[in-house]
Parts: sequence; C-alpha cells; structure tokens
Amino acid sequence: MTSVAGCAAAVMMFSDLPGRLAAMVIVVGVYAMSVRSVVGALATAVMAWLFATGFLVNAEGMLTFSRADLLRLGLFLGAGLAGCLLSVRPARAGHPMRHRPAPVLARHLHALRGARR
Repeated sequence: MTSVAGCAAAVMMFSDLPGRLAAMVIVVGVYAMSVRSVVGALATAVMAWLFATGFLVNAEGMLTFSRADLLRLGLFLGAGLAGCLLSVRPARAGHPMRHRPAPVLARHLHALRGARR
C-alpha cells in the first residue's frame, strides 16, 4: 500500500521523472524508519521499484531490466536499509524492550470507562 500511495502521490506532485523517483525513494526511507523491519523495508523497496519502473519510467506497467533500472533498484534498497539504520535506537541498560503501548484512542476509552465506575 505504501508503494502504491507513494507512486500515486509522486505522479500528482511532480511532472519530471527525477522528482517522481526522489519522492518514491523518500517514501521508502520514511516507511523503513517507521516499520523498523529490514524485511518489511526491503520488500517495500522492491515493490516501490516495480511500481516506479512500470508506471513512472515506462508506460502501461512494462518492466525492464537495463542498467539504469538496476541502479534504481539499488537506490530503493539503499533507502530502505538507510531508513532501518536510522530507526535503530539503543536499548537502555536494565530496561528490556516492551510491547508497543496501546493506541491513544484506546487508552482514553479505557480511562473513561474506569472513571465511570
């Protein structure tokens, strides 16, 4: 979904190919920072490359494998890895990693329910 949305946004925001590709690379990097999963980041990078090659570079979803296409793949993979590396936070000593906290809305609903009792 990230790759599809990024491709659609790039088409609407930029008319030139370098701008569209830069937007897609930024989307991949930001997503990789948020997902904190190397597998997820690399899978998103490959999907973004497929969409960029098929719909931004070529017409009608045609995939090609020229040197430029492979360089773009490397760029997308690099953005995914860089995003993962930038999202790594060192664990504090004595504090094991915990599960993610409940979403904000769920916490407020639980607090309201507890206040009614």
